[in-house]
Amino acid sequence: MRRQYRCVVDDHKRCDYKCEDKLECAMAGSRGRPPSGEFKGKSAVFTTRIRPELRDRLAESAESNGRSLSQEVERRLSDSFRLEDRMEYAFGSVENFWLMRMIALAINNAQITHQEGERWRNDPEAFDATLKIVNGVLEALRPGPAPQTTNKKKEANNFWQTHVAVTTLESIYLANPDLPINEGSDTDHVLASIKRKLGEDAPRALQRVLFDAPSLEDWDRRIKDAEEADRRNSGDAAEGQTSK
Repeated sequence: MRRQYRCVVDDHKRCDYKCEDKLECAMAGSRGRPPSGEFKGKSAVFTTRIRPELRDRLAESAESNGRSLSQEVERRLSDSFRLEDRMEYAFGSVENFWLMRMIALAINNAQITHQEGERWRNDPEAFDATLKIVNGVLEALRPGPAPQTTNKKKEANNFWQTHVAVTTLESIYLANPDLPINEGSDTDHVLASIKRKLGEDAPRALQRVLFDAPSLEDWDRRIKDAEEADRRNSGDAAEGQTSK
């Protein structure tokens, strides 16, 4: 006689390989048909307790998808990790995804629209209001007061920020919106999708940034001027300390 185990599908009964609802018993020691297809090669056993209503939903989904209960649980757990992987790929990290989600929620809560119903990006007044909301959310998350820094470092940071904006918008501008699905890298397809969604906003934004951005020669001059100002400030501070 086959050994019996307490069934984790229905904790009030005992089963012999199959539960009453014909779903495979997930209890350690049960022996059923070997897993095949996408579930081939499974060997580890995992048991847990869940709420009855969640178990019912899993059972319904398993039956609908032609899977056993354990296969349905594994598929959904695996999908949750794949979702986090996609978040990390698209946003750099899962934390970035939720930060962007929080900003989007703030924008939606503000319900900022033009009086004719246009999108906030198409109306200067609505855009300014949205920009303040986004900045407000980010300022609220600031880890501490802005650190004291030198003039040279400020100019270097300004250069870096402008460079990032230009290279990002330029990558979108140069993307091929008609890129075949079997060509290009994942990044190429992301850039192509952004260009298709933004339409003329991408080249317009690039033109604006390039128009406002100083040339490399100007940046070099500004950084050198800032460095000279730092030296003067340092000398004045030292002289003031000596006079005391």
